[in-house]
Amino acid sequence: MMIALMAVYLVLLFAIVRLGIVHFNLFWKSSPFIVLLLLNLALFIPMGWGAPQDRFWWCAIRWRSYPAWPEK
Repeated sequence: MMIALMAVYLVLLFAIVRLGIVHFNLFWKSSPFIVLLLLNLALFIPMGWGAPQDRFWWCAIRWRSYPAWPEK
């Protein structure tokens, strides 16, 4: 999704520069990096927020504490 959004932004940036709507100055040259940073902040940081927590975490701890099956 991030790659698709970045590609759409780059196509739009190319189009508005090519049509002469904006001048290709330092801000517009560095804007893909700014958009990339914003996409990282908007898409990847909140991924873990609000995720359901494991209700049976104590089962996992107890299960790991059992020794291996004895060999015969």
